Amino acid sequence: MAPWFAAAFALQALLLIALSIVAGRIVFLPPRSGRVRIAAVLVAVAVLGYPLLAPLAGRPWTTAETFGVTPDPTALATVAALSLVRGRLRWLLLIAPLFWCAATALTLWAMASPQGVVVGAAAVLALLPAVRGTRGAG
Repeated sequence: MAPWFAAAFALQALLLIALSIVAGRIVFLPPRSGRVRIAAVLVAVAVLGYPLLAPLAGRPWTTAETFGVTPDPTALATVAALSLVRGRLRWLLLIAPLFWCAATALTLWAMASPQGVVVGAAAVLALLPAVRGTRGAG
């Protein structure tokens, strides 16, 4: 399955480049928005807090998952950041990282790992700014 996931994330990267740099279609919310504060906290938790799950689960620090190196915290931070994109375009951009979060949560749940609940809950929380933006003006 790894090659398929790699292809999905490569496609997402190309889509992000095409839509943001080439087409200029990715527009983020103003920095003072309440949704931006929520997303910023969630990105910080994914980047700084997620590695703490390893020692809390009784695993050594060398097995800690870190943003930019392992997919789980990277996908969670991506969901939080992309939830701030204006318009319906955000839902297209959120497909790959949300799918990854769901697959991870279900895999960990099947392994009876409490970390599966953490991943699932974090993905839902990271998605809140996008859902709030759908109901609001963003």
